[in-house]
Amino acid sequence: MARPVFPMRPIAAFIFAFFLAVPAFSALPAPHAPDVREHVILDSRDPKSGRPTTYIAFLGDYGLTRKQYEAMDGQSRHDLKALLAYLHRKGDIIVNFEFLPPASDIFSVDFLAASGVAGAIVSNNHACDAGAQGLAEGARQLSLRRVQPFGTLRAPYLDLARNGSKYAVYALTEALDFDCAGVNTARARDHKAQVRALARSRTVILYAHDPGPSFYVTDYEDRTALRYIDMGAKVVIIDGSHNMKGARQHGGALSIFGLGNFLLTYRDSEEFLSVAAVVGFDREKPVYLGIIPFYDKRGAVFRLLHGKEADAAAGLYRERGLPAGERAYRDASTVRLVRASLIDLLHGRNIERLKWKHLSIFASFVYHNYFWPCCALGVLLAASAFQAGRLIRKTVVRRRSRTAEIEAVASTGKQGRTSRCR
Repeated sequence: MARPVFPMRPIAAFIFAFFLAVPAFSALPAPHAPDVREHVILDSRDPKSGRPTTYIAFLGDYGLTRKQYEAMDGQSRHDLKALLAYLHRKGDIIVNFEFLPPASDIFSVDFLAASGVAGAIVSNNHACDAGAQGLAEGARQLSLRRVQPFGTLRAPYLDLARNGSKYAVYALTEALDFDCAGVNTARARDHKAQVRALARSRTVILYAHDPGPSFYVTDYEDRTALRYIDMGAKVVIIDGSHNMKGARQHGGALSIFGLGNFLLTYRDSEEFLSVAAVVGFDREKPVYLGIIPFYDKRGAVFRLLHGKEADAAAGLYRERGLPAGERAYRDASTVRLVRASLIDLLHGRNIERLKWKHLSIFASFVYHNYFWPCCALGVLLAASAFQAGRLIRKTVVRRRSRTAEIEAVASTGKQGRTSRCR
């Protein structure tokens, strides 16, 4: 005889088990954010050509330490891994190695190697913080882990061959905090001849650590980018301000200004936005620029931006790339930097580092911030000079007249004495 079936018992058991499991499921971490999303800034790719696009990604100033990484929360590590995996699948990754070991530590090199980074730029103002030996040892450690260091006098550029085309990423720095031999600085060699020679056989991407003092693109940075484009570079990246800026097109060339930081301890307290810039090439021509904005708080908190936050960051990137004019020099960060620099100079600090670049930027700063007061002061000085000139002229004329009178009286007296003698 078959046993009777009670269908309600399994249903009741399932419901009971479900309610028991709810607290356990609620304790699990929330699902991670969606996949990485690029915001398109420029896209002139031809879908009908059938030619593959070569992508090279650039990340900003880097100086990770093991202590920083171990202090990150789970979401930061997940977002960081997702970004680097996405960029590695898409193409080559280049970072600006701001602090070489031991200022960072060897973990920073291992991290780049494990993340598939192709090249590390070592030409920046901190390149010689540990001296020439420190620079050479850092470059050696990178090479051992198959992360190509470049931006030195021996290796000023990184060669890449992709999809039948050749690319050269040429790196230099405008200044060093501490001088040492071996860095590809702005005055170390004839960059014009070198870039033109490379441009005959490769597409040149020029990375210059040469920032302007603003969240916006300054006219100094724009002139610098145009100078390198005239040398033959197809893409110019002006970086080093620790700020996310924007991009501009110059005919068939592209200039990118300011990527921000990538896992770097140093950071202005007001600004934590950075981008990964993805440049796409159709053979030698730059046809694509996409940015991936992220929040990087001194290398401790790392978040990919999504939704409205990402859209707002992309909009800010576009805005900062527009002609800035007075905005670049009236920005609060620029004012603070100029004032701090003037105080340093008045105290006799950094005088030896003063260059024409700084005087040019200061002249633009004065023009955009104090144009009318300077005009009023100029008029006042001109009026004062005119009045002083008139006073001096009157004084000279009066003295000449007085001298002539004295000479005339003396001459008359002399003639009188002569006639009496006769």
